[in-house]
Amino acid sequence: MEMIPAPAAPAKPTAPGAAGTESCRARALLGPAGPVRNGNRKPPRGPAGMEQCPPARVPEVGGGCGRGDRMDQAQRERLESIVGHVFADASLPELALRHASMSESRVASNERLEFLGDAVLGLVACERIYQLYPHLLEGEMTKIKSTVVSRQTCAAIGDGLGLPDLLELGKGMKSGALPHSLSAAALEAMVAAIYLDAGLERARRFLIPLLDPRIAEAAASGHQENYKSILQHHAQSELGGAPVYVVTCESGPDHSKLFEISVRVGERRFAAGRGASKKQAEQHAAMLALAEMGVLAIDPAGKPRLIRRNGRAGEGESAHAEEPGGAA
Repeated sequence: MEMIPAPAAPAKPTAPGAAGTESCRARALLGPAGPVRNGNRKPPRGPAGMEQCPPARVPEVGGGCGRGDRMDQAQRERLESIVGHVFADASLPELALRHASMSESRVASNERLEFLGDAVLGLVACERIYQLYPHLLEGEMTKIKSTVVSRQTCAAIGDGLGLPDLLELGKGMKSGALPHSLSAAALEAMVAAIYLDAGLERARRFLIPLLDPRIAEAAASGHQENYKSILQHHAQSELGGAPVYVVTCESGPDHSKLFEISVRVGERRFAAGRGASKKQAEQHAAMLALAEMGVLAIDPAGKPRLIRRNGRAGEGESAHAEEPGGAA
C-alpha cells in the first residue's frame, strides 16, 4: 500500500525578542557581505577587538525640523567633509545624528553614543591640557577641563560644524528653536562614532583642532583677573596711575582674529600683548608689564612666577596663586 507522507509540523512560535537575537547573531557571523568562508572574512570588530553586531534598523517615524528621512549619500558625504573622516561603517554617523524623538526606542537613538563620546572627549581634553600646560596643578587643570567639555562649549562646537542641520528629528521637534543640548549631544555622539569606526587616534585628530583654541582661551581667562588685578595694584602704588589698555593692531578674518594690545601707565608704555580675543591680549599685556616691572619672572616653559609682592621679595609662587587685590 502506498504510504502517504505525514504533514509537516507547524513552525514553533518565536518568543518575543528571539528573532532579534537570532538576527543579531546571524549578522555577527555572516556580516553585511555574506558568510565567513575558509577564514577569509572575519566579523566586524570594535576598538578593543570585540566582535560587534551592527545596530538594527529602526522603523521610520516621520519628519522633523532637521532631517526627517534616513541619511542619503549626499548627506553622508557632506557630514564626512565636515568631520574630515570617511566612515567604514555607514550606520555609525546615521545613529550619531538620530535624536530620541525619531526612534521607537531610546536605545536606538544617539544617547548611547553620546555617553561614550563624552568619555572620549574628556580624555582628549585632559591629555591636551596636560601636554600644553606642564606647570599647572591638578585643580587648575580641572577648572580648564570643566570649561572645555561643558555643555555650552560642546554646543558651540557642534553649531560651528553645522551638526544641528543634519540631525534626524521627529515631528515633535519641528517647532521652535532647538535647545543647545541637542547640538552638544550630537557632537559627543559623533566623537564616539569616529572612535568606534577608526579608533582613538582618529578621534584625537578630529578633536585637537577644535579643543586647542578653547583650552588656550580657558587657561587665559582663568588667570586674566589675577594679572590685571596685580598690575592694577602695582601700577598705582609704584607708578601713581591706573593701567590703560589700547588696541594697537587687529588683523585676520572674522573667524580667526588676532589682537595686539599695549598697556601704559601715565607716560610709561609696556610691550604689547597678543591674543585671539581682546581679553587674551589684555591678559598677555598685563603679564608682560608685570615682568618688565620686575614683579614676576617668566621661565623658559612660559610659567610666570612672582618674585616680589608690594615692594618685597615674593615666595617664588606662581602668579595665579595670589588672590586679586591681596593685602598690602
